[in-house]
Amino acid sequence: MHYGKNYTGNARFHGFCVDLLERVAKEVGFDYILDLVPDRKYGAQDPVTGEWNGMVLQLMKHRMGEKVNESCAI
Repeated sequence: MHYGKNYTGNARFHGFCVDLLERVAKEVGFDYILDLVPDRKYGAQDPVTGEWNGMVLQLMKHRMGEKVNESCAI
């Protein structure tokens, strides 16, 4: 992620995964929006409650479609 300036939207993100996503989007012909999940976690299961957090929780609750974060996890 870019820090220090007021980047907005997809311009906040950079790197291999973003470059790859941009190329695929142009070739295939789709639009996308990159965003962070609210708790900024990838996803882990709580050993006591069994509930998930992060991207896993968002996917389970259908709050995100196909999202790519800074480290290419979907």
